[in-house]
Amino acid sequence: MSTPKLALTDAAAAKLTADAIVVGTVQGSDGVELAPGTEQVAAAFDGDLVKVLASLGATGKADEVVKLPAGDGLRAEVLVATGLGKVTGEAPTAEQVRRASGAAARALSGVSHAATTLSALDLSATVQGTVLGAYSFRQYKSEPGDDPVAKVDVLGPDAKKYVSKTPQTIEAKQPDFES
Repeated sequence: MSTPKLALTDAAAAKLTADAIVVGTVQGSDGVELAPGTEQVAAAFDGDLVKVLASLGATGKADEVVKLPAGDGLRAEVLVATGLGKVTGEAPTAEQVRRASGAAARALSGVSHAATTLSALDLSATVQGTVLGAYSFRQYKSEPGDDPVAKVDVLGPDAKKYVSKTPQTIEAKQPDFES
């Protein structure tokens, strides 16, 4: 049983080196749309990220995950677009962010280092979803499969007020079920 190490950082998504970068998508009236917080990543695709996602069949539906090569504008190998579903208010709810973050964490099995922009929507829900989605109990399995994502950098525009110049590791305490 393991959970990923989480680091809260104010680094720009386009300049952060990671194996994968996670962005949020929503179901718009005319198809897939990018969630707030993805602007820097979209700029790395010269503004064509929505068009690329639509051509891959992305809809922004809740729990949808679409992986694509990150391209030359990012310092990552893979871009993971995770669906938040339809937004009824001004922004996605905490539950929508939690579920999308969990879906992305499950899709990141075998990845050693990822970064997420979902924290721009809701920091707490992003952390919760990442930890819950990456959870894997494999003690009694003969074929445990890929390890969950090892480290996730949690990005956001307001991270500066939470961190110093170096990323801070957030340790999730494991429950002790054996006592």
